[in-house]
Amino acid sequence: PPQQYTGVPLSAIVNAALPLETATTVTVAASDGYTVKFDLGDVLADDQMLLIQEQDQLRLIAGSYDGGYWVRMVNKIMLE
Repeated sequence: PPQQYTGVPLSAIVNAALPLETATTVTVAASDGYTVKFDLGDVLADDQMLLIQEQDQLRLIAGSYDGGYWVRMVNKIMLE
């Protein structure tokens, strides 16, 4: 069911990382090997994409995307 999430916008994390001008993709990986890829421009424009802490793990909430794009156990964010 819908609920309110509180976390850090993924766009803020990406901006703080100072991506290279050649970067076009953001890949979010989980400790179990699951990965999802997003267009860098889409991530920077999406305020519903949050990284939250859930117990002792990080979780990506991608409110504008299908549930398959939500990632539990996030351990790596890559700019490619």
